[in-house]
Amino acid sequence: MPIAIEKFDKAYHERSRDMALMNNNDRKIVAMHLGGIIIECLIKFIVVKHYNIKERDGIWNWIGTRNLLTATNIIKNPSHSLVNGLKLVDPLYNKIDITIKKLIDRLQRPNGTDYIDLRYFSGVITDKEFDDWYDAYIAIRKWLVKNLKSM
Repeated sequence: MPIAIEKFDKAYHERSRDMALMNNNDRKIVAMHLGGIIIECLIKFIVVKHYNIKERDGIWNWIGTRNLLTATNIIKNPSHSLVNGLKLVDPLYNKIDITIKKLIDRLQRPNGTDYIDLRYFSGVITDKEFDDWYDAYIAIRKWLVKNLKSM
């Protein structure tokens, strides 16, 4: 039985507030982890909007009603892959150039560790690593918001 899709737009805003708190308190690893989740939520919101997804059947199958790629109306949840999420929305994915690709890669694996797995990372993030990551985060966030407005 289908259940309502998550409110990715609300999660995006709430995690943004959480990340600001972590960033302001020099909690780099948590800020980077949350930053990846924020971008993931924004991308998932764009996917949900593009396909007019209101429900999901389990975790992996989202039920769309517009711009469908398949006859079954099923869109696969891209999980934590930022690129896989973007691939689901051709008008957005087709705008990715080499600069944007590099920035997305930096967000997906900021220090060689996938952002979702930073929750287990116990090493040190240097100021340079964090600043490079943060620049990529801001650039991708602005790029996504700009492109969302034009969709």
